[in-house]
Amino acid sequence: MQQSLDRSNFELHKGIARSAIKNSEVVRDTSIALLKMIVAIQLCVPARAKSCSVDKPCII
Repeated sequence: MQQSLDRSNFELHKGIARSAIKNSEVVRDTSIALLKMIVAIQLCVPARAKSCSVDKPCII
């Protein structure tokens, strides 16, 4: 009985760990996307007058 309890406890923790890893990957990907967006905005602002508009956003 104790062994099967330990086993299910282990599986539960394994599942929690797996979802925590997946969440951290999502957070990392989101952070990278946000950083890229911020950099794009920073690069766009000086060039906005000549090359950026709502119709034609900056391309990096």
